[in-house]
Amino acid sequence: ARLFNRPDMLWVATHGEQGKKPVVGSLSMPDSGFCVMRTGWDHNDLYCVYTCGELGVMDQSCVHGNADALSVDISGYGETLLIDPGRYIYEGPWRVWFKSTSAHNSITVDDQDSSELADEWMFKTKAKSTLRTWSSTNTFDYVDGSHDGFERLADPVTHRRRVVFVKPRFWLVVDELYAKDKHRYDQYWHFGPEATLSEGQDLRVSARYPNGAGILVKPLRTEGLAAKRYHGSEDPIQGWVSYDYAVKVPAPTLQYSIQGDQRVTLATLLVPFKDTPGEVTAKAISDCEYEASLGDSVYRILLGDGQSQTLGNFEFDGEMLCAQFDRDGRLIGCSAAKASLIKYHDEVMLDSIIRHKIDGSHHLK
Repeated sequence: ARLFNRPDMLWVATHGEQGKKPVVGSLSMPDSGFCVMRTGWDHNDLYCVYTCGELGVMDQSCVHGNADALSVDISGYGETLLIDPGRYIYEGPWRVWFKSTSAHNSITVDDQDSSELADEWMFKTKAKSTLRTWSSTNTFDYVDGSHDGFERLADPVTHRRRVVFVKPRFWLVVDELYAKDKHRYDQYWHFGPEATLSEGQDLRVSARYPNGAGILVKPLRTEGLAAKRYHGSEDPIQGWVSYDYAVKVPAPTLQYSIQGDQRVTLATLLVPFKDTPGEVTAKAISDCEYEASLGDSVYRILLGDGQSQTLGNFEFDGEMLCAQFDRDGRLIGCSAAKASLIKYHDEVMLDSIIRHKIDGSHHLK
């Protein structure tokens, strides 16, 4: 921090005791392949990093890379809520697992990694990730990425992951997997060693940490979905975290599994909380329309691909639309990513020749 005269770096390095608090918020870093979503820099602020870049660090063999395409890690209320388990050691089957896709908050196909290891160090195949869309406003962050790592399979599979961050309430993660034949898909969520998990209805799981911070994981499409938990398993290796070299500790891991052909969609609501998650209800209306109720608001999230479409009472041509309603069903706010047209009950909210971002300042009276 002092070498580069960066008071913001100094503030981070000294936990706010010196320097100046950073002013940058959510941002996309396409060269490194990371997208960061955050509400701020204070102790209780929320943070998510989405991985969508090249495998490895400045080396062709990617010895420092992990098979973590499209993974996410989440922190909030002074705790790491969804964690990257770490590295642990440099040889043997443990090394292979810590680098694997199942050791990250992502998805495997037929027990295969997104990037295939040749041994403990080298990769035989490397997933190419593509950042399709990034959009950020004061009310939401939206990222859309995909990778081709599973297209090496005899029946190729494409994984697309879209994440909507409705600030500061929740993340919606929508995984779409495209293939011809039937495959098994496993989605993993890794928690810190001190997390205590509790199961609820509809396969939802809450993880709570000793400081009261926690996160609710709620799948929105449960038909054909099975849930399994691991904690320090050695066969198969699953449910571990390593903070220091050659030291590993058991940690809870949640696995959702489903089988399907052609297009399979997994939609997951991630709700960070302090002390209690409160009353949360949510559902998938379709593959591109979702609803979540938290507190005094109901949120409707619509996903698109830049073409004009009508979903419910909305017509829009963007990548994503988030509408906020009160409990009486009145629309009180609307935000969209890459939209030039938005109509609600045929009333024009946005009509622009140039596609651009709008935020929650668009209200109906």
